[in-house]
Amino acid sequence: MRPPKINLLSPGDAPRRRFSFWKGALVALATVVILVPTLFSLAAGRLISAASNLNPNAKDNEKVSIIDQVRRLVGNGEKELRGEERDRINILVLGEGGEGHDGPHLTDTILFVTIRPSTSEVGILSLPRDLWIPLPEGGNGKINAVNAYAEEDRTGSGGVAARDAISPLLSQPIDYYVRVDFSAFKTLIDDVGGVTVDVERTFTDFAYPTDHGLYKKVHFEKGWQTMNGDTALEYVRSRHGNNNEGSDFARSRRQQKVILALKDKLVSFDTLLNPSRVASVLETLQSHVITDMELWEIVQLAKQMRHLERENMVHHVLDDGPEGPLYATTVTVSNGDAYVLLPRKGDWSDVKRLAERILERPASETAAAEARTVRVEIQNGTTFSGLAKKTQDLLTKVGYEIVAIGNAKETNRERTTIYDLTNGGYPEELQTIRNLLGAEVALTLPGYLGSGLTPSNIALSNGQQPTTKEGADFLVVLGQNAAN
Repeated sequence: MRPPKINLLSPGDAPRRRFSFWKGALVALATVVILVPTLFSLAAGRLISAASNLNPNAKDNEKVSIIDQVRRLVGNGEKELRGEERDRINILVLGEGGEGHDGPHLTDTILFVTIRPSTSEVGILSLPRDLWIPLPEGGNGKINAVNAYAEEDRTGSGGVAARDAISPLLSQPIDYYVRVDFSAFKTLIDDVGGVTVDVERTFTDFAYPTDHGLYKKVHFEKGWQTMNGDTALEYVRSRHGNNNEGSDFARSRRQQKVILALKDKLVSFDTLLNPSRVASVLETLQSHVITDMELWEIVQLAKQMRHLERENMVHHVLDDGPEGPLYATTVTVSNGDAYVLLPRKGDWSDVKRLAERILERPASETAAAEARTVRVEIQNGTTFSGLAKKTQDLLTKVGYEIVAIGNAKETNRERTTIYDLTNGGYPEELQTIRNLLGAEVALTLPGYLGSGLTPSNIALSNGQQPTTKEGADFLVVLGQNAAN
């Protein structure tokens, strides 16, 4: 019997080897056992390295092995976040301009955030930047400067200083702080491919500040909008929009919308199962975010936030409205007088009560959102026809109510002048109109002290002002410069 012929050019004719499937399976299994932990360790190493830059003082980064950190990253069952034992995690979020901005470490966005793990409820309390508060080291100061002063003294200490100042003010422990600048906000949104936000109402802001000390127009249409980082930043920072979008309450609601949209986008990345993706985001932000959270705490908090639904978020704003706990006034500081907000009752009891009950919904959120419209009368102090109507159209678009337009008694006025008839009652609105019209401001002494304006382009009057229509807050008398 002849031996079988084997054609090496025709593998299909070769005799099959027994157990080849199982040998292949064993090789594949060995490859998985060797490569997967290696790849995961490399990704986790990137993640840990990036997180170390967010919290350079984290003890775990120095004392815990990478194996232990990976174990904590994958599943941390033996440790709880601070505050979990009382079913309330309190976080202080500080938003600053960052390098390249005037006052880079002034925190113009300050949020006290409470998370209730058992119900996935979240409460947010926005603290105004002009709040005049007692400082731990003695004396008083504006709340938005606490971080900046600490950073001047020692880089990286601002978050702790703000926490130590705000915690007793609210009579609440602050478990963690997060400090982020606007560059990080823009970058993160661009990194995730933009966010989709439901714009509640159409509005235009003709006085949005640029990085060059100028102003530009920004506009948003009602409905779902996909925004990149720059657009989202304009949406949350706009302060002078029309259609009831010019109040701090409205701005805070917009911040809430974008934060939730960003949260949804991050969760869609399935970040907790993709350490490399998380590391890429963290590496982008590492020079823009400072926190006292350690790596495992960041991941565990992200797990808590995965279950956050919009209807479970409650938002409060400290304000100086008729029903608000604050009132506006001025205090004397080293370089003059400063516009500040103080507690209406002379103590902080109302503020502490609000912080304690932060998860309770306001009695009327819609009523708080409806800010009183500022009323303006316009008089043409020149011989240029139609100038008052042109100015009326501009101020109406910004959101002011024009109660009357007409001609002034004098027609040779050189510069536009604004007469404040509220004695400093609407300082931000006054500044907006002044910037839009390139105007001078005529104030009585009490009005100047309440306006928060610098002496530049301000004329103190003796109280005698042109005749106005009843109910006007500001009288604008147009000058020759308005025609240019």
